[in-house]
Amino acid sequence: MSESDDGTLSEITILPDGRLYVFGMTLPLLETLASVPTREGRWQALLAQFQASISSTPHEEPFRE
Repeated sequence: MSESDDGTLSEITILPDGRLYVFGMTLPLLETLASVPTREGRWQALLAQFQASISSTPHEEPFRE
């Protein structure tokens, strides 16, 4: 497990067959996992999907009174 300064927590479970389960995925963790070569390219696809959703989402100003 790793905890960042902003209080987010990510938990990684590695199964004996090599599969990974991640709870509390963060962008830095996803970028790290995507940099590891795999046969399926699952993490790279997830990173591309996440980056596309960020770029297509309009950023709103926080509510101010």
